[in-house]
Amino acid sequence: MTVGFGDWAATRDTVRQYRDSGCQGPVTVRAMNVREDTPEPERTFLEAAPVEADRARALGIDEIHWDLNLAGVAPEAQLAAYEKLLDRRRG
Repeated sequence: MTVGFGDWAATRDTVRQYRDSGCQGPVTVRAMNVREDTPEPERTFLEAAPVEADRARALGIDEIHWDLNLAGVAPEAQLAAYEKLLDRRRG
């Protein structure tokens, strides 16, 4: 199931209803922690993504798809931000 992120409470409720109905498939959330008016969107993403990932994991969410296109982040900068995030997660 793919959930369009609204807020954490609504996402939690949607995931709970899905699981309570007996569904066992993976849950993917499309999240946007940066928007077109976010100052320094790459830095904001790098600070917020680990927190969001931990929160999603606690709710039983299997994947998060972050959409940096809405903040106007160029594809090359998105790739660089994802690589930095991965490096940080690896320690």
